Amino acid sequence: MPHQFEKFREIEEMENIKPTPIEKKKPIELTKEEDEYFVDLLKKAKEAEKKGDLEQAIKLYLQYKEEYKALREKKEGKKEEKEEKEEAEIKEPIPEAKLEGAIAEQIETAIEILGKENVFGPKEVEATFGVHVREVPGIPFSMEELERAKKLGQMLVLRVESTDDGTPMSLETMNNILVKKWEKENKGQLLDTVKGWKDWIGDDRFKKEVPRPGWALVSKGLLMHSEEDEKKYGKEEAERLFDSTDKNYIEQTEVIINTLREKAFKDIEIPEEYKEAIQEFESNKERLTQLMMDKNSKEAAKQLTELKITKLTRQTFPEMIYDVAMYYDRHNKRLFEFGKTHQVRYVWSASLVFLDRYIISIGRFDAKGFDGTGWKPTTRSFFLGVSLSRRL
Repeated sequence: MPHQFEKFREIEEMENIKPTPIEKKKPIELTKEEDEYFVDLLKKAKEAEKKGDLEQAIKLYLQYKEEYKALREKKEGKKEEKEEKEEAEIKEPIPEAKLEGAIAEQIETAIEILGKENVFGPKEVEATFGVHVREVPGIPFSMEELERAKKLGQMLVLRVESTDDGTPMSLETMNNILVKKWEKENKGQLLDTVKGWKDWIGDDRFKKEVPRPGWALVSKGLLMHSEEDEKKYGKEEAERLFDSTDKNYIEQTEVIINTLREKAFKDIEIPEEYKEAIQEFESNKERLTQLMMDKNSKEAAKQLTELKITKLTRQTFPEMIYDVAMYYDRHNKRLFEFGKTHQVRYVWSASLVFLDRYIISIGRFDAKGFDGTGWKPTTRSFFLGVSLSRRL
């Protein structure tokens, strides 16, 4: 009797663990090999059941159920992950509200979003450089982009390429205008020193190289991670993604792209120019890294500064000095100053120097004026970073 009871118990157990009709219908997509494996496993279980070897039949049925369940969960997990990824890819970007109306209205909207202290339009250009901007271009950024710029601590700057009489807005011109003005206001110098800059970049560039005209969104400091980034990604990952110091030129460019994707254009349609620029960089990154590491600094520096992403997101040396000088002139506050903490900061630009072997960096803006130096693209330093400057 105990033996018969045990047999009934085994039969009941076996019935409970046999594959259900849903499992038999294969609700998941199986490969040919996976299908053959489960068919064979089920066949062996049934054969054991017919022979009366219930213990083996139970074991095989249980194996079938557990392995089938594990495979289903794995495949469904991957399917969900794929669907989520596809959903994220096809997710409709936030509709952008372009600035409309007259230029004055656009500027007022920008002021409402960024704050008056962070908008430098035609009035500020005239107040700083004495230039009357006769034709002010429309602001090319949407309201959503300006909101993102506010979070990134950026300012909106209108750059001009010449004075009222057509003189190029070069370092020579900026210096001539501001030195006289700042001397009366006891604000110090623009350049450290005029002769030093002429000797360094050459007399021709000193007199002729000018900012690219138009509006730009410009960071007031180096790109670094925020507390919010640290909470979201963890300290180490946030530093890797968003800190621009202690990184070479290529690594800094990756930080710029991370900032564009995760912050400036998050949930916003990335403009075609930026898509192309990012694609160009990513498809050439490995080759450029090798070129840079092969000590061919001249060719590496040349190709890196010619990249679309570099031209779209980094300031040239006259732009950097123009932007920061206007901020200082209007607010009497220095950016990138060599302060009491001695934490001097330099911004790596999009301009070449020293027979095109080095890339210009600018910083240490104190009473003596802007200091400049050049670095090979392989350089990494705690005081050398990048400032995001967007013209489109």
